[in-house]
Formats: sequence, structure tokens, C-alpha cells
Amino acid sequence: MKILRLHRVEYFVNDVEEAEVNFSKLLNTRFIDHQEQTRPFGSLSLMNIDLGTELVAPVPGGVLDPVLEANGQGILTIVYEVEDINDTRDYLLANGFEILNDAVIPVAGGEVYHQISLSASEKTANIVITYLQVMPA
Repeated sequence: MKILRLHRVEYFVNDVEEAEVNFSKLLNTRFIDHQEQTRPFGSLSLMNIDLGTELVAPVPGGVLDPVLEANGQGILTIVYEVEDINDTRDYLLANGFEILNDAVIPVAGGEVYHQISLSASEKTANIVITYLQVMPA
């Protein structure tokens, strides 16, 4: 497994529009709307890749609602970009990590992210860690 860089930190929020107002001021920036791309995966997302920041809220009644209820707002995941997602998956499984999610996600701008997320555990300091490879469109 070869990590290329820290890609982004995802903040889990109650309301993505309210968070956009606050984080836009906090970081003096704008976010790109990815809600239509992420809705099928149970989330509403706004992203600023230049700053490595994503705001994520659950789709009302979706699979992430219980996660927000149980854990509240905060850091949802830290995402690292890797050279080869398949090598990364093999490495993680060989080292006893539990994969929570393995998804291919089209994003605004035509890129495609292949992401693997690990279940939060004591091994990950109770944070979901995600690895991604940016795939050609």
C-alpha cells in the first residue's frame, strides 16, 4: 500500500446548508455541491478539494441517520489518496482491518473515486479511516 497524500477530512453535520454557511466563513472559501452524486450512498455532500474539506449530512431517513444520532456532529472520516486501491484492500485485509464500505463514486467534474472505508475501532483511534484512488472518468 502506498499513500500519496491526505485527500480530505469529512465533517459530519446535521444540516449541510447551515454547515456551508458556517464553514464558508470559517475557512473563507466556497464549496462545490456534490449532493446528487452522494445521495444514492445516503449522504448529502459539499466539497472543497483544494482545502481537503467535505461537509456531509445524512439523507433524511437514510442509513447515516442513526450514525449521526448515536455519535453527533464531528469528524466522520479522514481520507487518504492511495496509488492502487486493490493493493490497499489486500494490505488492509492481510493486517486484520475490517472493511466497512467499498464504493465507486462519480463526483462533480467528471472524476470517479474508488473508496474503501474501515470500521472505526481501537485500531483506528475510533475514527473511520478511508482510502481512495482517483479513477479516470
